[in-house]
Amino acid sequence: MLEGAVDVLDALSRFEAVGLSDLTRLIGLPKTTVHRLLEQMTALDLVDRTDDGSYRIGGGLRRLAAPDRALHGLTRIGRPPVTSLSASTRSAITLVVLRERTLMMAAVAAPERGIDLRESRTSFRLDTAVGQVLLAAAPESEPPPSMSPRQWQRARAAIRREGAALDRQDLADGVCCAAVPVRNQDGAVVAALASVMIASQIPAGLVEQLRRTATQLGRRIPGSPTGPVALVERR
Repeated sequence: MLEGAVDVLDALSRFEAVGLSDLTRLIGLPKTTVHRLLEQMTALDLVDRTDDGSYRIGGGLRRLAAPDRALHGLTRIGRPPVTSLSASTRSAITLVVLRERTLMMAAVAAPERGIDLRESRTSFRLDTAVGQVLLAAAPESEPPPSMSPRQWQRARAAIRREGAALDRQDLADGVCCAAVPVRNQDGAVVAALASVMIASQIPAGLVEQLRRTATQLGRRIPGSPTGPVALVERR
């Protein structure tokens, strides 16, 4: 089984995306076996399935091979609660980190109907709610591109006071977002947890659900005062 999975990944690494039939011919295993391996690896985020039904190397495998080990650790810890929260809120849920003013998704889950963020791991802008939460935690941060220094000063103060950032169709009509910080065991902000949905307003109780899940996540993230996982701020 493990050898077959390695063969599948080796074949996928040669293509941008490839279909099941072509993979089967290339590997030489039964089609049902290749399909079963692909489904198992897709569930683990090692393989992505595209809209046209073909397959490619998944974001999880790319993160595993990347030098940012902290991001991979957050992915492993965050995937189960992110998936559970997406199901209970019926919204897209993502766990996001800030790397040199670039937002990267450590874990993401989508509802059966609604917004699906899984195709892009760096699709968030800094002026979204999730970007503002992470920038607000930085000791010294430049404003998001769409804000003046004075606007950002007010927004940052509100985020720090409320412990959350809200986007009530501010950036896109019909799309709302709520985001809260995730702190590790030392109290340092390491990520943001966000809900994105097609809605006219943010549902009552959603922010509290995000906070509870963020707290649960933080208890599993060890303190790392000098390591790459610690983002910025301490309590």
